[in-house]
Amino acid sequence: MRYESLVKLVTSIVIISLSVSYTYAQKLVISDTLSWKNVISIENDENKVENILSFENYFQNNDNFLPVYRKKIEIPEQHSIKNLKIVNQKFEKITEIDSNLLTDVDKILNQLDINYGVSVFRKQYYAVIEFVPLVKNNFDGNVEKLVEFEIQLELESENLLKTTAAFVQNSKLNAGKWYKIKLEEKG
Repeated sequence: MRYESLVKLVTSIVIISLSVSYTYAQKLVISDTLSWKNVISIENDENKVENILSFENYFQNNDNFLPVYRKKIEIPEQHSIKNLKIVNQKFEKITEIDSNLLTDVDKILNQLDINYGVSVFRKQYYAVIEFVPLVKNNFDGNVEKLVEFEIQLELESENLLKTTAAFVQNSKLNAGKWYKIKLEEKG
């Protein structure tokens, strides 16, 4: 009899813990590809022409004129990003001509520098992810462009406790008569 009740207890604990972990942690996987275009020339604030690589729906970073990938992903209300990874990355070398035209090549890192956070717009929560999809190859120093990848996003509930004001329904001050008194002197 004790063995059966112990098995029921352990089974109940496992089921409850699995349901709680599912409620509070959620994983999303988003696959994406980048359609790269030729180098384009743009004019900066100082009327100087900058050559940049671009891809479909790129975002322009005015600090270094490198193209930025930006993705906005709808997430459940009151969730935050617990962990984010870019996996299954496939890169292609850029042509030597494109490499020579690029300005700010010295600002390209040897790995993806990923920035992310949560934003709220019209009561909808979004995970916002940004990175420059260019890297320098560690072996030969050539610039490579990201063409295919997956975003692994792990979310967790923020467990925000909403506090409400507590009003006392019955107060000793509520009963009885009240009188207004005026004093002539201080003290």
